[in-house]
Amino acid sequence: MFPRFAKALQTATRRALVAPAIQQQSQQQLSQQHMVRPVILCQRLFSTTVQQHQQQQQPEHISQSSLQEQQQQQQQQQAQFSKSDAVAAEQDNIDEDIEEWLTAIKELRTEFSNPNSPYNPEISLAAPGENRVDIATMPYREFKPTEEQLSELSELANKQIPLPKDEVLEHCTNLIMKHGKKARAEKLLARALYVVKLQLRKDPVVVLKDILEQMAPLMVVKTFKNRTAKSTMIPVPLGRRQRLRTAFSWILDGASKRQASSFSVRLGEELIAAYNGNSNGFAKRAQMHKDAMSYRAYIKL
Repeated sequence: MFPRFAKALQTATRRALVAPAIQQQSQQQLSQQHMVRPVILCQRLFSTTVQQHQQQQQPEHISQSSLQEQQQQQQQQQAQFSKSDAVAAEQDNIDEDIEEWLTAIKELRTEFSNPNSPYNPEISLAAPGENRVDIATMPYREFKPTEEQLSELSELANKQIPLPKDEVLEHCTNLIMKHGKKARAEKLLARALYVVKLQLRKDPVVVLKDILEQMAPLMVVKTFKNRTAKSTMIPVPLGRRQRLRTAFSWILDGASKRQASSFSVRLGEELIAAYNGNSNGFAKRAQMHKDAMSYRAYIKL
């Protein structure tokens, strides 16, 4: 029974709040009607008197063009009168709706004021054994979860909350971005990952991270100048961000050589090929490690 009476209480309070505004609107509209209707009547009387005066002063011989003009004027006047009648009818309908609202509010007030009425919330919301209850000072009821809710909580306790932004995805979008259009780069990457999802039926973010970890090189060979004229080639280890950048740049190079019209489709196809081990990035990684091994004697410890 509680939801029923709570709903009745909500409707009553809403209508009680809306009643003053409705009364003001009704008064304004009634005043407008009292001002508009006499003006309409005066216009009609004036137009009829003008027509009669014109008919009396008409000559016996009237051309057809003048008759057509008079008929058009009469039609325009009739259209204006019909519009004014429609406006008056709409105002009458608004007045009827306002009166219905006011009568409904009065009925609800009488129902709630009656102590023996079944719609009185102070009686209907009372606990068993009590006659009345004060709604403003009702005690707070503590929430007690059910067994199903506790089981769901135990299942979700070990799961990690996903981060709002992933560092790897942000890095990849920055590499795709051109001319500062980051929203477009995010859209292209999302479409490419969707292609990967449709083809492999796996989490595309996890697939992208696995591809970058497998393709990313560990070292790179750099040239350093000595005090003499010679320059030496020394292998240098790369950081995690540098490794991911080089791997994703190789993926973008492979995607640019494909024949699909859309960039997102080319990128998705290149990611699928890299997941299957058919990308040129792995050969570049092997060559880079081979060069580093050949110059390992120049590493300074």
